[in-house]
Amino acid sequence: MELMKVAWIRKEGYPVGHPAPGRLNCPCGNAPESQLKREQGNVTCKCGREYTYNGWLIKEAPNENR
Repeated sequence: MELMKVAWIRKEGYPVGHPAPGRLNCPCGNAPESQLKREQGNVTCKCGREYTYNGWLIKEAPNENR
């Protein structure tokens, strides 16, 4: 597995300078939600990929060939 990080995208409509929810830009398009907080723990996408709270890939989707 190669080192990979996806973008964390902030949800629109929240005032600048205040915490806001967001999502991880998973290549499958499901965009799992993330709070960008370490205490949130890992984020699992519907496709099976698992990320750290800030977008580093931990586990690839089942049957994914790279």
